[in-house]
Amino acid sequence: MSLLKKTLSNLGIGEAKVDAEVTDHVLCPGQSKTMTVHLYGGSSSQRIESVKVNLQCWYWSEPGLSSMEEDQDTAVATREQSWYSLWQWQQSRSFELGGGQRQDLSVDVTVPWNTPLTIDESKLWLESTIIDERGKQTVEYQSLTVRPDALMDSIFSYLESLGFRLRQVRCEACDGLWSPFGQTFEWVPIDGPFHGYLRELTIFMCRDQDTLQLWFDIDRRQRGEVTMFGSAVAQGHYLRHVSLHAELSHADVVEQLAAVFAHCESEVVFS
Repeated sequence: MSLLKKTLSNLGIGEAKVDAEVTDHVLCPGQSKTMTVHLYGGSSSQRIESVKVNLQCWYWSEPGLSSMEEDQDTAVATREQSWYSLWQWQQSRSFELGGGQRQDLSVDVTVPWNTPLTIDESKLWLESTIIDERGKQTVEYQSLTVRPDALMDSIFSYLESLGFRLRQVRCEACDGLWSPFGQTFEWVPIDGPFHGYLRELTIFMCRDQDTLQLWFDIDRRQRGEVTMFGSAVAQGHYLRHVSLHAELSHADVVEQLAAVFAHCESEVVFS
């Protein structure tokens, strides 16, 4: 290696790069996909000690309460972002990556069932990392899109048929579940039977291979709720809960949700 190339390498200039590419950037929870990890050699040969890929998302949590202004006797929960690795892959066998050389590694990826849909505040990305013989890390990021599977699509289609419009989506922590977080969907009625006397509908979802768990609540802001719905679910403060089996038909999903909404309608009328 020439003195110039060695100097540039020590400065981190002209080093190897990495990125991971999934065969389809639009994914659904539970899907299996092939991922190709592309490694690009820098200006000179490098010894690569490890290659890592993480499928990551973030969610909101409430670690504690902070007091509001002195003239108010209420408190509001403080919120912070937490990062979560949904899936990991690593190759620890070291190898030589020549200058200007490209190597591709093929990896099978199964998208976890509780992978959040990438709507509104919910984001998902691949974090690809290579570590060379000096311990230096090179990291690249790639965003991904996750769309509803057939079961979730049935739920959303039914809500839209009732005149609801999706207003906000975010991932929230929830203690006591098999996953550290779930996804909250806030809907507002702009037409249909709930328009005019239901302010909003909040649904908290958490998915595994066999079931989709849903917790429902209505008009939370009107009733003075200050915590996130994920915290309310962990504390048992919700209007209704339903568990939908993954193999349910669209008609069966509609039937179960109709019963939930009949209960919600009674809550609105008699509360």
